Amino acid sequence: MKRQERTTKPPSESTNQPQTIVPQAIACIHTPEADAALTGESQAHPICIESDSEVLDAQGGSLTNTAPGESQTGPICIESASSEPAPSGTQAICKGVCVPLMPGATPYAAYPFMLHEQLLLPWDVHLTKDRLMIQSTSCEGTVDEDSDDRGCRICRTLPTHGVMEGIRQRMEHGVHENSPYVYQSMQGLINLMRKKTNTIDAMRYEKLTRAAKLLTRVGALDEHKRFIMAVGDGRVDRVDALIQAASKQKLGIRGMLHLLDRAMKGAYRPKNYTEEEKLRGILFLRLGGARVAELAHRSLGAPGVSTLRRYSSFTPFRPSASFPSTEDIGHNITASFALNLNEMDTLENIGYVLMIDEIKTESRLRWDDKTNKILGLCREHSQNLGVDFCSIDDVRALLDALDSKEVHFASEATVAAIGLLSVNPRTAGPSRPILISGTCKREKADRHAYLIEQIIQACAAKIEYIRGPLLCIASDGESRRGSALIRLTQKAVLHPSSRIYPLLYNLRLLNLLVGENDITADKDYKHVIKRLRNFLLRKKGTMVHGIHITPDLLRWHLKAAGVSSHRIESLFNPNDRQDVALAYTFLKEIWSLQAPTPTDKPTFVTARNAIRSLGQLFRHILLPYIQITLSLHEQLVHLSAAAHLACFLFTTHNARSSCMPSQTYYDIILLVKNAYFCVAKIKVHHPDAPFWLILLGTDRLEQSFGILRSMVGNDVNVDIYQLVNCLSNVSECAEILTQYPHWDRSPRPAVDHITPALWKGDVCVSNVQLVTCWNLGRQQAELDLSETDIRDTLASMDASEGVDMAFPFGGAFEVWCEDDDEDRMILLFKRIIINVSSGCSMDLGGLDLEDQLALEETQCGGLIKPTLEIDGKPVYKARILRELFKFKTARGSTDRLKRVAGLAKFSEPLAETSYVDAGHDHDAEMRPVLSINDPAATLVQCQDKIFLAVVNVTQITIDKRPVYEIGLELLMEPIVKVHFQILHLSEVPCEAQFNADWAWTQNMVTTAYHSQGAFIQALSPLVSTEIAGRPTYLFQSRELQAVAALLFGQLANNQQNRLPLVRSSTFSLIGHKVGLLGL
Repeated sequence: MKRQERTTKPPSESTNQPQTIVPQAIACIHTPEADAALTGESQAHPICIESDSEVLDAQGGSLTNTAPGESQTGPICIESASSEPAPSGTQAICKGVCVPLMPGATPYAAYPFMLHEQLLLPWDVHLTKDRLMIQSTSCEGTVDEDSDDRGCRICRTLPTHGVMEGIRQRMEHGVHENSPYVYQSMQGLINLMRKKTNTIDAMRYEKLTRAAKLLTRVGALDEHKRFIMAVGDGRVDRVDALIQAASKQKLGIRGMLHLLDRAMKGAYRPKNYTEEEKLRGILFLRLGGARVAELAHRSLGAPGVSTLRRYSSFTPFRPSASFPSTEDIGHNITASFALNLNEMDTLENIGYVLMIDEIKTESRLRWDDKTNKILGLCREHSQNLGVDFCSIDDVRALLDALDSKEVHFASEATVAAIGLLSVNPRTAGPSRPILISGTCKREKADRHAYLIEQIIQACAAKIEYIRGPLLCIASDGESRRGSALIRLTQKAVLHPSSRIYPLLYNLRLLNLLVGENDITADKDYKHVIKRLRNFLLRKKGTMVHGIHITPDLLRWHLKAAGVSSHRIESLFNPNDRQDVALAYTFLKEIWSLQAPTPTDKPTFVTARNAIRSLGQLFRHILLPYIQITLSLHEQLVHLSAAAHLACFLFTTHNARSSCMPSQTYYDIILLVKNAYFCVAKIKVHHPDAPFWLILLGTDRLEQSFGILRSMVGNDVNVDIYQLVNCLSNVSECAEILTQYPHWDRSPRPAVDHITPALWKGDVCVSNVQLVTCWNLGRQQAELDLSETDIRDTLASMDASEGVDMAFPFGGAFEVWCEDDDEDRMILLFKRIIINVSSGCSMDLGGLDLEDQLALEETQCGGLIKPTLEIDGKPVYKARILRELFKFKTARGSTDRLKRVAGLAKFSEPLAETSYVDAGHDHDAEMRPVLSINDPAATLVQCQDKIFLAVVNVTQITIDKRPVYEIGLELLMEPIVKVHFQILHLSEVPCEAQFNADWAWTQNMVTTAYHSQGAFIQALSPLVSTEIAGRPTYLFQSRELQAVAALLFGQLANNQQNRLPLVRSSTFSLIGHKVGLLGL
């Protein structure tokens, strides 16, 4: 709404009649805010509207004329600028007040005129030259003084008005660009317009630039699509290497397309192999051979064979041609640790395990091109012979020594390796071989102990490479090394000044004998587990609590537990005694047998309890190594329980080796002892370090042997020269797989392939208290066999002086009284005279692949001459050895196990025995039979007389084939044999309310006997359940007398000598009756 200017007439133009200055009428809607705005008390703006009539009454100032037919929309007030006429005389007209401006500012550009369009302001604006004047709409019209700068009383209040103060502040400090445009001055609007124009111009330019870029990038995108299509075509290998080469040359996408086109045409091949590609190629070369590496080079673009051999920095191992020296061992230590020496600077090794094991080798001589020595002789007898290949006379001397048995071929190779124990399980992974020495298995224990001492001294001299102390010496169950380890690791009792003594001295019955620097012996837990299964498969069985447990008895109980016949045959398969997974499964089935039921036979109950006692031992030995959720504390508790159980079973009833082989028992004790000693050492030196029990033993060395077998084949043995090269390759591959563990995957996620990375339990030694673990294990063992006298037995051993688990009977314990049944080899040689010079030439066709490769390397700059002059002709040394000794050995079996056993290739296979159900008739299920664990009676010889014995059947065979049960009508067959134990009987007191004279005492004679089936009579005695959980048999004298008369009547004169012979009358007999039948 526009506001009309107010007009006044000057005094000179006034007429004679008095006139009144009538200001222009303004209609205003009255609101409190409007009233406040007029008085300057508020900045609120009333809404102003114009009236239809602008004629005002001169006297009253009221509305005198309104358009007809219109009504007012609200209360309207007609205000005038002044209700009083202008005084005449000397007073001046009021022109308002001047608003000060900023220097250089003009009123046209500084004042926000549009503010009057939006707000009802109580002043008008007058512009004169460079001055800005404001005059109140309620101006009084005149001023009292003659001054242009000061207005009337009302105009002088305008500068303090709130809106005017805001206008002056914005003139001084500027208006924010986000404020409404009405608050902007003309100059501010111009500036905003210029800024907006510049922004629009910039955006238009940016749009044009972006359009140009998009056009360029669309073209590049098309080229990238072409590149992707070319890469997806798959005709170019190692595209990543091509891109890396292009990036180094700073080529764009067009340059990459050009290189890719050349690569498709075969005109370009990138040569910039990464370290990862080279290491992967080395794995192909070492594991698969040169042919596999060449295939990878041709088909996958991998580095070539020559490139890989140049890149490989691994130093080959040095074999010991005769008795090993510390120099040879030191060289191998340097070679084993050279690859990761820099990496080990930042790692903390907590120690290492010295692992020693043997591997079967081919019995033949080979020439080592690096040392000019002849390999393949045993170290035991080659010290007095020259093994350097300097002339043909050296070979003839070795040939004569072999013929005279002065020296032997190396049938096996002793391999010693270092297994690191680190806080990082990745770096502790592979074994590091440090010794390769041939042996004929005729080495004495003292000489073998000296060899181990040489290895320990060499390791101590290279401590800057190993960077950790020796904790233990690990071995398998080989008896010769076991005797040597006793000499080295049981020299003296642990001294009280030792730092580990406070942690171990109060472990009752623990053997504290140690070697120098508190070194202990260790046994590989997998070998121990295999031995546990193997001694159960022995024909003579085992004795537990005086109960004779045979393989057939175990079969019978497994069948009674619901195990299928096929599974039982698989578990008892004797063909592979080295199958660790099968041993795990077999032992688990034993400890999983349920407790007997009240309806079972008394002899069955007794046998089942004995088997379950043995199963508890197996469970405590296996769980610490296969249950990955166990903590180190729980593992040690299980091992303690296993040691106490083994000690009790080995000593109770004076069982000794009839319970388990003494070597197996001693291996269990050493296994547990070493675990506690190693934890104690780590707690002292590294109290916060983790420790994995599965890193002990020789398992990591066995894994290296497994990789070696994958190189040469499962049914092929290697000679000493091949073994050295293969172990060097195995170590290099193990180091590479340590850096890239995601390349390797175990053959199967089984219990025999558990690694530290898979273990989930807490293995920190700081959370372990050894004495607590030991005592808890003892309590667990007593709880497992609570029905026996284990508590009293262990207490009596505690009270005995000089008795511990290693020496349970006191004094010297003869551990190695049994032969080793795993690795045995006897070689026989024949003298064959060969004309050395015949058939020898420079033809390479007769050389082995390794010899040809060694010859190429030797001819490329080697210092050792590879040939000898024979009859004026140069002959390769490797060819000479092959021709001279090719008739000294026979071809071995192509089966690995038979080759290890030394069997010939075309040996006759052994007849396999199968388990049958003899006499089983589906049409006569209810016929009487004799089963395992049944009571029976038989005749025996004792003191030149014949007695009746009440026995428990443990095994039944028909023509040497075991059966579970047999019909009574078949017992008379001469091919039937029954194995049994004699029961102990006691007389029933007269006051007992039993209709019987004799009762079984739950005990048996520990000796097992067998007799023909014709001398066996099945019994069906009464069963007493007076004692809960321990049923027993009851017998009547008249029934036993009748059975004795029956059996004796069937006995012919010529059959008396076939009766079992017992040494004493410790069995049950009816002396006053049966004794009359003695001859």
